[in-house]
Order: sequence, then C-alpha cells, then structure tokens
Amino acid sequence: MLVGRFEIVSAQGRGQYGCVYKALDTQLQTYVAIKVLNSALHNSEQAISSFKNELLLVRQLSHPNIIRVHEYYFDQQLHFITMDWIEGLTLEDKIAEKKLTSQEIIDIVKKNGGQAVLTSDKHYSGSDRIHEAYLKNLESKVDLIINLQGDMPNIKPHSISKLEKLMRNNSCDIGTLASDIKNKEELNNENVVKLQVDDDLNNDNFLQVRDFFRKNNVSNNKKIYHHIGIYAFTRAALTQYVQLSRSKLEIERNLEQMRAMENKMVIKTGFSDSYPLGVDTEEDLVKVTKEMNL
Repeated sequence: MLVGRFEIVSAQGRGQYGCVYKALDTQLQTYVAIKVLNSALHNSEQAISSFKNELLLVRQLSHPNIIRVHEYYFDQQLHFITMDWIEGLTLEDKIAEKKLTSQEIIDIVKKNGGQAVLTSDKHYSGSDRIHEAYLKNLESKVDLIINLQGDMPNIKPHSISKLEKLMRNNSCDIGTLASDIKNKEELNNENVVKLQVDDDLNNDNFLQVRDFFRKNNVSNNKKIYHHIGIYAFTRAALTQYVQLSRSKLEIERNLEQMRAMENKMVIKTGFSDSYPLGVDTEEDLVKVTKEMNL
C-alpha cells in the first residue's frame, strides 16, 4: 500500500525510466495508473527533475484523448506519479491487428484531436515533406518549424520545448538534439545516427555540429553523441533546404541533414537528458512498445 491509499494490482509495462502499475485508489474506490521511477535513478537529481517536469508539462495539456496526470508522491523510497487508468489495447496489439493505410492513419489522428496532411510520395526526405505541409497550412504564420520524426514517438515534451528555446536564443539555420552514447554496441550500430562536436555537450550549451554519420570512423570516440531525430528550422532555412539538390553524402549515408551540411548551412545541437528510442528494426519496435506502455 503506497501512502496508505494505493493498492498495487498488477504491473503493466516496464521501460528505461521505470515501471507502470495498475492500482486501486482505496479512498475513491477507482483504478489509477502509477508510474514509478526506476530505483536505479533515485539518487539522480537530473532524473528526478525530469520525472517531475513530465507531470508539470502534461498537466498543461487539456484534451479528452490525453490521459490526465494527478499527483507526484514520494513514499517508501519510491518516486511516483498517479494518473488516469484507461482500459484498452497496447500499441503492440494494435499493430498486430492489421497494417493501416495512410487514410486510416489520418482518420485516427483527426479523431484524437490532431491535424494531419497527406503529402506527396515523391519526397526524398522528411524535411521535404514537412515543407509541403508547411506550405499547405502554415505559410507566413510561423517563424520556426519543428520536424519531429515519427519513428521516435516517445521523446519527452520538455526536450521539444528546450530545442525551441535554444533556437530562439541563438543564431543558426537548423537546430537538433543529442544524448550520450550508452555503450560500444550503440557506437558501432549503423542504425544509430551519431554526431560530432568540438567541445563537450552539456545542458547549457548549443554547439555547432561538425559531422553526422552512421559508421563510426572517429579514432578516439570523443565528443560523439547519439543524434535524436528532431530538427528545428527557421522559416528561411527550410525554404533554402528544399531548393537544394540532394547531396553526395546525403545519398551515400542516407542522412538528409548532410544536404544542409554540404551546402554550408549551420546546424547546432543541444543536449537531451532523456533517451528517446528510435524505431529502425522489429527489435526496436518491441522496445518502444514497452516504453510507451509507461
């Protein structure tokens, strides 16, 4: 029993940062979901701060299709958040049901309060696709466009907000984020895109990127970080980018950002203390499904 009130019923999902449980609120006689921070992170002030920030950020959102968060607690040496309990299928179950068409995806997005644009199948990159959506919906209405790749669905909201602030307070064409490389396996995994900067990346700086790559050819492995699939463009930079021809390294490395790099556009990166999982393989899909159960 947590805080003399919540009785754990069952574990529902486990991820990098913790575990989610179904629990009975004995005061209100209703079920809630409880997200518990991983005990290995209990001594990390940064992890605890990010955990609390998640609560504060989600509380600012109000929509019938967004789960409400309730309160943060610390009890029995556990940091945890309570939220609404919703019965339903897991993402893995939903994917297993059938493959969705583009129109079905659009319908689901709209049903859940979002906006969706079906773009041409002739685009070579996500940024080209984003530009089409921008022209159809937002031309001249915004001065900053953020392209968050769909294969990274569990990026933390505060990471997106951080990138927006970095872009507004600094001068560059394109901004992105990176996190620490966890191990040698990740460093040598060609599905993991890496970037290199000249100095150590931390929470307070925004550094110019020197290179992006999949295959690690850097001898000392210093100042190499895991690139996170998010880009922030100034309006002028996005317009410039789509007018450029596909570049040699863009094609060879299959990395759209090399088009900008080879045309001397300035890309800077901030540091992300969260570690969003990318979906590049079926194994990645299993991992991110478990993470999103949180």
